[in-house]
Amino acid sequence: MTCVLTARLSILINGSPTTEFVASCSLRLGDPISPLLFCLTAEGFSVFISRSLKIGALYEMDSASVKAIHHLQFVDDTLFFLPNDLQCLLNVKRMLR
Repeated sequence: MTCVLTARLSILINGSPTTEFVASCSLRLGDPISPLLFCLTAEGFSVFISRSLKIGALYEMDSASVKAIHHLQFVDDTLFFLPNDLQCLLNVKRMLR
């Protein structure tokens, strides 16, 4: 527990480490609850995106041959497939906040 509770971190910026600091929140890599929390968050975010499309806050790209794919999620990445539209971009930014 001492190792977990007293962990100090530093970040590499252009190959040079910053001064060490103590993480004030978040889960550590390998924490057993991480996969569950990720699944809950990813599913909630996916539903949020789908609802935003239904109410018109986001728009799907025009596609004549295939069913529109508006987002994909894998591990800790989310990819958006949205039209080049400023309002759509601003709405995604609001969602992420």
